[in-house]
Amino acid sequence: MREANICCNILWVIFGGFFDCVAWCLFGCILCISIIGIPAGVQCFKIGCFVLCPFGKQIVAKEGGYDGCDCILNFFWIIFAGFWLAILEVFCGIFLCITICGIPFGIQHFKIAKICFMPFGSRILDEDAPPTVVVPGQPPIVVVQTGAQPYPAQPYGAQPYPAQPGYAQPGYTPPPQPI
Repeated sequence: MREANICCNILWVIFGGFFDCVAWCLFGCILCISIIGIPAGVQCFKIGCFVLCPFGKQIVAKEGGYDGCDCILNFFWIIFAGFWLAILEVFCGIFLCITICGIPFGIQHFKIAKICFMPFGSRILDEDAPPTVVVPGQPPIVVVQTGAQPYPAQPYGAQPYPAQPGYAQPGYTPPPQPI
C-alpha cells in the first residue's frame, strides 16, 4: 500500500498539490505578519504540509480531545475562513468523484476539507504509524505487538506495566535472540 501512496502523492503534486501547498504557505506567512494571526498562520503551514502529500496520512484529534482554546480558535476560524474553504474542498471532491479514476483524489479533498474546517486541535499522522500509549506523567510509549495480547487498561495514575516481550517501553532493549 505504501508504494501506491507514493505514486498517488507524485501524481497529486504534479497535478496541483504543489501549488496548493505554496498557496497555503504564502497565506500562512501573510497571517504571521501580525501577532494575532500567528496561530492561524501556523495552522496554514500544517495544512500546507498535509496538502503537499495527503495520501497515506490521516487526521485525528489530539490526545484529550479539543480543549477550550481550540474550540474558541476553531469557532473564529470557521466564521472567517474554514466554512468556505471546506465547501470548496467538498465541491472539488465531488467533482473528482464523478469520474472513476478521480475517486482516490476526491477522497483526499474530503480529508483536506475536514482539516480546513477545524484545524486547531487536529493532528496529521501517517496511516501506518504505530499506535502510541500515553500514561499520565510518562513519555508516550510506542506499542509494538508481536502476536502477544495487549494488557488490560490501567487505572488512572497507575504505574506502567513492566517491560514484557512484544511491548516497547522507554529504555527497554529486547534480549538477544539465540542463533
